[in-house]
Amino acid sequence: MINIINSDEMIKYLPESGQLLGTLRKNLISALGMDRAKGFLLRYGWDCGEKFSELLKSKDEYSSLTLEDLFLSGSQIHGLTADLGTSVTKLVVDPDTKDYFSEGYWKYSQEAEKHIEHFGLSYEPVCFTLTGYAGGYVSSILGRQVIFKEVECKGKGDPYCRWIAKPVADWAEEIMDELPYYQEENLGQELDNAFKRIEEQKDVFKRALQISEKLPNAILNGSGLQGLIRLIEKEMNYPVIIENIQFERIEASSSVKNDNLNPDFVNKELKKMIQSTSHSKKTILLKVPTAENEVYSRLISPIFLRNKLFGFLSFIKKTGDFSELDYLLIERASSVSAIQILNETSAFENEHRLKEELLNVLFQSDTPQADIIYRLKLAGYHIEQPQYVYLFHLNKHDQQEQLLDEAFIEFKKSAVDRFYKALDQQNVKGVLATRFNQIIVLIPEEFVRTFPSLVSSGAWLLDQVFAGNTEMDITLGISALCNKVEELNRGLGEAQKTISMMSFSKNPMKIRSYKELGAIAKFIEPDNISELTLFAHELLDDIMAYDQKYGADLFHTLYCYLENNGHMKNTAKEMHISLGSARYRLTRIQEIGGFDLSTSQGFFDAHVAVQVFLLLGLIEIS
Repeated sequence: MINIINSDEMIKYLPESGQLLGTLRKNLISALGMDRAKGFLLRYGWDCGEKFSELLKSKDEYSSLTLEDLFLSGSQIHGLTADLGTSVTKLVVDPDTKDYFSEGYWKYSQEAEKHIEHFGLSYEPVCFTLTGYAGGYVSSILGRQVIFKEVECKGKGDPYCRWIAKPVADWAEEIMDELPYYQEENLGQELDNAFKRIEEQKDVFKRALQISEKLPNAILNGSGLQGLIRLIEKEMNYPVIIENIQFERIEASSSVKNDNLNPDFVNKELKKMIQSTSHSKKTILLKVPTAENEVYSRLISPIFLRNKLFGFLSFIKKTGDFSELDYLLIERASSVSAIQILNETSAFENEHRLKEELLNVLFQSDTPQADIIYRLKLAGYHIEQPQYVYLFHLNKHDQQEQLLDEAFIEFKKSAVDRFYKALDQQNVKGVLATRFNQIIVLIPEEFVRTFPSLVSSGAWLLDQVFAGNTEMDITLGISALCNKVEELNRGLGEAQKTISMMSFSKNPMKIRSYKELGAIAKFIEPDNISELTLFAHELLDDIMAYDQKYGADLFHTLYCYLENNGHMKNTAKEMHISLGSARYRLTRIQEIGGFDLSTSQGFFDAHVAVQVFLLLGLIEIS
């Protein structure tokens, strides 16, 4: 059908698009207000659609075209000038009864983009010219008034513009509020409507002012973020949530469920939104899917602290649209929230910075200073209790300029916050310090006793603080128990040595305690590890090769013999073999390895060699 109309005729009867449309919209809305401009643009688009249909009717080829051809091609022709990316997903039309229904998308509405450019996001659909044009064109062709209504729009934060079209009678009450925009008004009616809108606006602003005045009071009376959220929920009748930039909950209304956000949505849409709001600082509207396939609306306003994006304050609605009052209030609420969060984080940071500085001074001195211990006690930490040193070692996958990387510093800072939160939830007072790519945590023995083992307590902390982490390799070394303050420096050294030994191991362990290293940890060092490894290989490689070749179990037998302090009977019992078999195996071990287990030197050498193999993960004993 496009071929029966030349390009000059198309341009003459199609509505303006691009920069001209943007300028027209801007001036109309600025001069007339949104409602009057909406009516003007709807009627302008309607008139263009009608005139275009009349142009088609004047063509000889018109009579040979079906209604489906006319309706589908009409959207295609409009798309030639408006760059719409139109997609009609459903079209039902009956030439006899004039019944009509259609549904579809505009993926790239310039009208919506120009509105956002000049006015930001709207709380209602904004593609007035497009819906007016489509309605005028279809109504003229069908001979019956058909109204196109946007149910989603990019101009209010939706991912695309979606419309539904039906005759007025089929819309029933649902379209009544829209019909006045399609009618020409006289000056008296417009003045009456303008007065009515002004009164409505006054009511909105009055209500917004009343609630806005209450927001700071919720902070000043000491009820904090939770009090602020309770107030908003009471005044607005829907849930509120405050989250950080990882969309981890900070505070929320009691009615907000622990919905798991859809992972694909988090990775794509939310990251895109974070980048957008970091620059524009504007409120946006999103349809948010959960992992349970539920969808709800979020009106989201960014919270900035010290000119950096901290997180988001969201109003949540399961159904319905957000009002102009919502848009006014959410930005005020996010500003008040930012003040409270800044106060809380500043107090938190000051308190824990003091503890960190005191702890670092403590670690730098072999003899703890009484005033440091006293100040740590004043800060609320019982420094003289029995405790362990937990050393978390952070390695970024891309290690170039890691220590100076701003994202790495922010990651470490966020991890410290989560450490304190996790410990507070268990009613445990902890104290932390950071060094380059390490986080040092003092964990009371009393807390560790609530877990099956020392390593399981470390696993719990790793899960609480670093769950979902994909950017860092994190290992944890745990010291032996430090019963006195004077032993903390020793404990830090033990944790550091444990981390060092883990880096040499072929077995990729995430957590290890110093106690697990055994006696060999007392004298093994990074600068002699290669010498000890060579010694162990010279002593045990032939035994390992024999086991591999003949399917024997000599190494395991040697390990059990050493662990049983040379007791032959206990070794046979543990290996589930006869005493004679145990003697035969040990004879072969000494012949192949070239050492004598009956001498103290031979026994010691074999024990050291086996421990080195185990330490480096060269062999595993079940």
